[in-house]
Amino acid sequence: HVHTHTTIHSGFEWRTRKYDLVSWDDNFQNLVKFGTENQHYNVPSPMDVTTQEEVGGASTQEQEEANRFYKWVKRTRAEYKSLMGGKSSRMLTEERVAKLRQIGFIV
Repeated sequence: HVHTHTTIHSGFEWRTRKYDLVSWDDNFQNLVKFGTENQHYNVPSPMDVTTQEEVGGASTQEQEEANRFYKWVKRTRAEYKSLMGGKSSRMLTEERVAKLRQIGFIV
């Protein structure tokens, strides 16, 4: 799903990614993986976890992806709360809510 644009500049290859091309389903799969590995869905903010040196030099791209995933999880919780409060959600369809319930992310 990721579209990259490659530019050759001074012998270096630069890749830029379109900001929000990670689909809901891709994020959901990341959430399932996170839950399986950690036995919970309390995704920590990448900024809170550790410094870059302690992670072993995680790339900026990995940090950006972790940050986007964290924000998606936070937004999903907020959307669900709004939905339960009687508001409509363009993000959370009935099918998506069912999937989130199935894995125990929401009850």
